[in-house]
Amino acid sequence: MHAVYLSNSTTVQPSVLEAIHFQCFSLPQDKLEQEGFHLGKPFQISQAALGDQFKAIIAKISTEHMHDGNEFRYVLDGSASLDLRYESAGDSDWIRVTLTPSDLLVVPAGLYHRVVLEAEGSIKMVTCVKNSTNIPEAPVFHPRDPDTDNRPARKAYLQSISAG
Repeated sequence: MHAVYLSNSTTVQPSVLEAIHFQCFSLPQDKLEQEGFHLGKPFQISQAALGDQFKAIIAKISTEHMHDGNEFRYVLDGSASLDLRYESAGDSDWIRVTLTPSDLLVVPAGLYHRVVLEAEGSIKMVTCVKNSTNIPEAPVFHPRDPDTDNRPARKAYLQSISAG
């Protein structure tokens, strides 16, 4: 995993990712299953896989949003960027994380983020859960707006990073 600040392209230190509670590990798929993760149905984000729905899905996932629960994704194939909203001491910036095959990422509930797929790009991912076989189809999507800023998950997230 490689992470940089979008404002100046400098490398993000692991301690910053820890402070915002984002996690990304590189694990072979068989090791993932040995660690107790159960994988959902794979989904591919590409023009070829989605056809006429491609533009609408790209517009949705590239919009700054959050989820009420932690989002666990495992990258099977392809690549994309995941932008994470970094907020510290009143400042705000984006952190861009490059996702590649075998990356397991955990986006905490309440953290604003967006997915960026390069032109003609493709990524194949799967939702996963640990110690459960109840795998959601997709986490509920909340685009950034004043109502979303007031959701309990968002407030709890902001409190957790300020206490950290």
